[in-house]
Amino acid sequence: MGMKSIKVVAAVIRSVDENGTPVVFATQRGYGDYKDWWEFPGGKIEGGETPEKALVREIQEELDACITDLRYLTTVEYDYPTFHLSMDCFWCSLKEGHLVLLEHEAARWLPLDNLRQVNWLPADLLVIEAMEKEAIREELFRMQDVIREELFRMQDVTYRDFQSKLIPTVAADTVIGVRTPALRQYAKKLAAQKNIQAFLEDLPHSYFDENQLHAFIISEIKEYERCMGEVLRFLPFVDNWATCDQLSPKVFRKHKPELLEQIRVWLESDQTYTIRFGIGMLMQHFLDEDFDPAYPEMVSQIRSKEYYVNMMIAWYFATALAKQYERVLPYLEERKLDVWTHNKAIRKSVESFRITKEQKEYLKSLKRKA
Repeated sequence: MGMKSIKVVAAVIRSVDENGTPVVFATQRGYGDYKDWWEFPGGKIEGGETPEKALVREIQEELDACITDLRYLTTVEYDYPTFHLSMDCFWCSLKEGHLVLLEHEAARWLPLDNLRQVNWLPADLLVIEAMEKEAIREELFRMQDVIREELFRMQDVTYRDFQSKLIPTVAADTVIGVRTPALRQYAKKLAAQKNIQAFLEDLPHSYFDENQLHAFIISEIKEYERCMGEVLRFLPFVDNWATCDQLSPKVFRKHKPELLEQIRVWLESDQTYTIRFGIGMLMQHFLDEDFDPAYPEMVSQIRSKEYYVNMMIAWYFATALAKQYERVLPYLEERKLDVWTHNKAIRKSVESFRITKEQKEYLKSLKRKA
């Protein structure tokens, strides 16, 4: 014989306290196996009742109050030891009357952002999880609207038209046209806000400028593990060279051993901009006092048909020649790169002010025929 199933409703009664803080009404059971545990008020649905009508009746019977503004929140399914509970839950507010405890032994108004301070029934904990998820969604929508409005406020149409031509992998109608200094300044402001996490988890973004802003915000994160977590979350959604190259977390400088291990993983990726980012991080952090000949060897072994990967390889070797000329030159002399990347690296080196005239002349002599 199957487990008995009970269909009930529960009210998440909202209000604000004297300080304007959003609060929710919680009640403490005074009977049964779960005496002293906390729950949202409500009860069984009777024959012929809709969940909404049942909830209005139950609150009247339990708390001598009338509720209004019912809005569906979630349905919780939970197996207790002796029965299965199916509970329809609704947001609501008091219409009239005072909450009087006719069946419960105690009650409290709990801050909406600190509901877990009491010992909730297991099924009611699932209601709280649904509330928290909805709060995150609502915060996301608010954050998204505020950020997008500010980006359009900073829009430079002339710059937009210019910028969209430089990034062929991005649809022109997704470019708002916010200049980089303004984006950086706005990112610093947002990075200090507690609710910015909602924006960072809202992927993929709709606009190129939102991706740029995202990269700048990540770059401001000061805790390495959190920063790396956000980088790993964001990289699969990076779809252009500009956003890839703007992503440059400051905290990486203090965690080079851990970073190097992750770079090895990125270089093995099959995603264009993940590989490009990995090469970029190797170029930025491991060409000076932390240089090791093994690092250009890692880059030289990458073979790709992707233009933006090969361009970054060429950029890496041009920069490496400027900083570690004698130790990196053999990669060109021994032709360890494919022809296009080899010649592109030489061209970028010749354009560099950090390469001497004599070095440039020798590098030109190493050019290969396509």
